[in-house]
Formats: sequence, structure tokens, C-alpha cells
Amino acid sequence: TLSCHMRINSLQTAILFVTMKGIAAMIASGRKLTVSTWNVAAINNNPFEYWITYNEPYENLMSDVESFLEAPGDRDVPVQDVFNEDMFSKLDGRMQQVGWESVR
Repeated sequence: TLSCHMRINSLQTAILFVTMKGIAAMIASGRKLTVSTWNVAAINNNPFEYWITYNEPYENLMSDVESFLEAPGDRDVPVQDVFNEDMFSKLDGRMQQVGWESVR
């Protein structure tokens, strides 16, 4: 929708402004940027990653997703209903087994 595009453009403008301000500060301090990466070619089925072909079905999908995220209503589900304490404990244990610090 137009409002969605306007919010995205405003966000992109804000990110660009903050980025340019940060780069200017970095240059002024004498520091140099060593590495920068951006995932620009990850072709997948994630509708949130980038806008692909603009057509009515895709526009409807994106509008429906946006509407749900902004106002899920009775379809809202608490995280603990999807990822319960037992599941978290198992994940935390596995993370520790490979040397990761517990997040508890």
C-alpha cells in the first residue's frame, strides 16, 4: 500500500541519514571502514526480505501480512504458547553443549 511504501521510504531515508552521519564521524576521527557486507542475493521465500515482483497477489499478501502484524487481534499468540519452557531448556542445553554461554 502507499502508506507502507511511504513508511519504508521514510525508514530508508532515516537509516541513510544515520549511516552517513556515522561515516562522517568515523572519517573525522581518522578511523577507516575495514569490512562491510550486505545480503543482496539470498533468493528464498521470505516475503519480508525484499520486494520482488509487484503484482496483485503479492501486493495482497504483503498487505495482509502488514495488517496482521499491526493488529493481530484474536490471532495473537503468546510466545510461550509456541516455544514453551521445556523447549527453551532443551535449546539452552544444546547451546551449552557446543560451547555457547547460557542465555538464562
